[in-house]
Amino acid sequence: MQDQQNFKYYLRDELKKRVEANPNYSLRSFARYLGVSASGLSSLLSGKNPVSPLFIRKVAPRLKLSESQVQKYQLDILGPVGSKTQARSYQVIDQDRFEIIKEWYHYAILNLLRVKAFKPRASWVAKRLGISLGQVYSATERLQKVGLLRIDEKGWHDLSNQFTSHTNNKKFSEAARLNQIQFFEKALSSITEVKFEQRNHTGVTLALKISDLDRAKEKISQFRKEFLLEFDQAQEADEVYQVSVALFPLTNFKK
Repeated sequence: MQDQQNFKYYLRDELKKRVEANPNYSLRSFARYLGVSASGLSSLLSGKNPVSPLFIRKVAPRLKLSESQVQKYQLDILGPVGSKTQARSYQVIDQDRFEIIKEWYHYAILNLLRVKAFKPRASWVAKRLGISLGQVYSATERLQKVGLLRIDEKGWHDLSNQFTSHTNNKKFSEAARLNQIQFFEKALSSITEVKFEQRNHTGVTLALKISDLDRAKEKISQFRKEFLLEFDQAQEADEVYQVSVALFPLTNFKK
């Protein structure tokens, strides 16, 4: 957490200055000014949620931060250029943004931009992902709205720092639940629709202590990070894949 303290301390100091100047000023007032939820800002300042590069970029105009300041704070989180931590940033996004981009194809579109054969046409994206033109148009509109994508006369531009969703394993999210259902439904259909050589479905059955469940989830989370660092490609990719790891009880819990 130490690498995220600089921006947190900056926000705390800014809030303190405003309260000192106006005793009626509150955290809720600060959140409203920044354009974020009061609960999300409270969790961030208290250390319950980490700072993300996307959050810094979002609030920078309100705080009148220069581009060099924004990059400095982002590098505090991502690490120096070329480091492994910068290769794929895990952005813990607030609930509001997760609600906006909970449909599976938003993440797929962002990654499709990194495929070497990518064509900046909605019809091409729709055909490659097997979705409708309407879904492409609505998805790209949302992605632009939240600052993850820019479309202009020069093409489509990924602004996400190789965005990926990363949710708290211990906190329920309805958006995450719906997202997971979609991916597992697609995983199920791929068993019959995708050639064996182009997919992999494996699993293991084990006897597990409930007290070890949180540690098991952390192991899975670490595996995802290491897997991305080794296999995630920019510019040289051929297709967009989804990797899912499932851990769930086969036995009923004792009452």
